[in-house]
Amino acid sequence: MKLSHIYEAINELTPKKNLTAAFDADGTLWDTDVGDAFFEFECMEGYFGMGKKTIRDFYHFSKSLDDNSNLGYLWLNQIHAGLTEEEVRKAAKVFFGLQKQFPYFQEMKNLISFMQEKRVEIYIVSASIRYALEPFVNELNIKPENLIAIETSVENGKITEQAVFPIPYKAGKAEAIKLKLKDQELDFAFGNTTGDLALLQSAKIPTVISSNSEKSFSQKNSEATLAKFAQEKNWPIVIF
Repeated sequence: MKLSHIYEAINELTPKKNLTAAFDADGTLWDTDVGDAFFEFECMEGYFGMGKKTIRDFYHFSKSLDDNSNLGYLWLNQIHAGLTEEEVRKAAKVFFGLQKQFPYFQEMKNLISFMQEKRVEIYIVSASIRYALEPFVNELNIKPENLIAIETSVENGKITEQAVFPIPYKAGKAEAIKLKLKDQELDFAFGNTTGDLALLQSAKIPTVISSNSEKSFSQKNSEATLAKFAQEKNWPIVIF
């Protein structure tokens, strides 16, 4: 079993303490990027006045960001400013309903089910927008309040452009989970890119996830960099 070290640790530690676990989402729980896919769906289907030009605008914007990728992730939520949460969630549910044979990693679904049986408190910490992720996280029976994702504030019933901090990307992932856990330790963390490094470092038992699927150059480079770091630290690397 590829994740046997986690099962063994849970069985050993469960009688001694209340355990916690944090998972990145895209590339860790499933083999796709839900945030990007939802954005493209909105544009291609013409939701909220979006279109192909919106896609071009985003990719031109994101290329100018260099290391400030968190601003790009935030932009994908800010484009909903002026809409109600109900409107965006309705679009996300349509998007979710169109997903046939969604590429969850079965091993991760099994692990989450086992953790739930053992009463491990599970959190999802992602740089994708909350509205896109909610239906997929709900499918895993994870409490909505345990989803930490990109979001902006809501005022007078309308989504705004004002970021909710910390932005859960790189160091922000570790900051966000620390705020959630307060004085409790993070026992397990799972991630697949350098964007998850701080989250992994904040856990007692970090595990790097990878897959053999096709990826962009930047994704491959980010995963390879994290894998090299993990090897140096003797962290487990699980390849699906």
